Amino acid sequence: MQKLTTWYKKVTWFFFILSLNFFSCLSFAKSVEIDFGQSSNGVYILPVPKDLIPLNTQLTFFCNGRPIDTKIRAMLTWPADIDTGNKFARLLYIKLIDKIVKRCKVQMNWQLSSQDLPMYYGSFSQSVLLFPDYNWLKKAVLINDNEAAESDWYVEAQKLQANFVTDEQAMTELNYPLSQTSHWLYDKPKSLLQLFLRDEKLEWLIKADRYADYYASNLDENGFFSLAKNKDIKYLMSQGILFQYILTGNTLYKKAISNIFDASLNWKSRHNYGKKFWTERNQAAALQAAIAEWEMSSTSVAHDRIREIIDDTYAATFQPKNDWPIRNCPQHTLHSHEGKGKLVPVCSPWMMALLADGVWRYHQLTGSKKSAELLSAFGDFFADYGFYYGKQKEKQVLAPRYLSAFENAFLIENNIWTDPHHNCDVAGMLGKSVHIKTLYGHKTERVREIFKKFGSMCRTELEKVRQLNAGKGRAKVRPPRRFGWVYSSTYELPWFIEKYGG
Repeated sequence: MQKLTTWYKKVTWFFFILSLNFFSCLSFAKSVEIDFGQSSNGVYILPVPKDLIPLNTQLTFFCNGRPIDTKIRAMLTWPADIDTGNKFARLLYIKLIDKIVKRCKVQMNWQLSSQDLPMYYGSFSQSVLLFPDYNWLKKAVLINDNEAAESDWYVEAQKLQANFVTDEQAMTELNYPLSQTSHWLYDKPKSLLQLFLRDEKLEWLIKADRYADYYASNLDENGFFSLAKNKDIKYLMSQGILFQYILTGNTLYKKAISNIFDASLNWKSRHNYGKKFWTERNQAAALQAAIAEWEMSSTSVAHDRIREIIDDTYAATFQPKNDWPIRNCPQHTLHSHEGKGKLVPVCSPWMMALLADGVWRYHQLTGSKKSAELLSAFGDFFADYGFYYGKQKEKQVLAPRYLSAFENAFLIENNIWTDPHHNCDVAGMLGKSVHIKTLYGHKTERVREIFKKFGSMCRTELEKVRQLNAGKGRAKVRPPRRFGWVYSSTYELPWFIEKYGG
């Protein structure tokens, strides 16, 4: 009788646990409607927002309520959660076994499963991109989906200038053919893809893919951009390639990211405070390369490299050597930045905008405290040292510095005609700083005040581009690489201006 009672308790406990799991799965179950376009080979890819669909998930598709026979695989996962180790799908491969009717409203359901989705390691010649709406897609790429109520001043200017820089005949006539090396600085594919996400026109995705393909196809066997002389780290543009993989599943981009990461390991992230070359731009390229590789592979090697770069940037910012006082930027020598000059400490405000963009992305992925502290500090640096007043035709003009030399300011020659070309990218960095300060409950007044000025100047400049060129269909960008530095790191700027610029 005692054995029977023990057996009964075990069975009761087993079914109790089973019921808990069952109801847990039911409570987790979610669904979304997706419009399926026609696919000649039945292959679709579906990017997935962060922390939405666990890898241990069962997915089912219904066409007008009727189950669809599908083969579903995970092509990419989000980097595993640092605290829990939980894995989430980021890119799904979907092969339709059944044909669907043209006007079918497809519903995708998912709920927890005892088994992980199998991984897909193959390749395919073509696929159809699936997504419920553009906010879903922005979250899958990991771009801020908080849109400003008024952003035409930014988007319309970007479209006009994108029409110019993607006119290859015009570029060639201006001696900027695709083979012109400087054409590829500041990640043109990323800028175009972000325009696609905001303007919601397929033409920009197609153009982004065109330039991403060209760039990736011109990486040498070591991962360096073959059109550049020497092994130049600053031409390693990985974020646009990562975005293109998420939206196309093209294995060319997956391989390119891995090769770029290998090449980036040549860069020594710690400044030696002497004459050895070091700039924020190269630090930014190395950081973005490591982040892209981590997002693609989830390897500890890539994540360790990210943390190494963040740690070295943090040390240069908050524990500078040579008895230099803290100035809230990664101080390095003038000689290391320019290849000549003295060993006085300097920082580059607009190159820091590039670095801030990588730090911002890592914070989005992990909530890293050090990343937040760096973004907050970069705004403080700029408010104290990052700008100056000069004159253009007797008119006083505010401009960001190219270099801030702290002990011998006369060593740096300002250019009041070209320095304002970086108003938008430094405004993007300042907006990130104000946003982080706000999130963490820090005082924002000083940085917010200078952000308002540079945000306003950026908006005025882009409004002028729109007004002067609206009837022309395009707007000239000189030099063409300026398109990349204005737009690649400023996607959130209209929202920042609306939220913090008033």
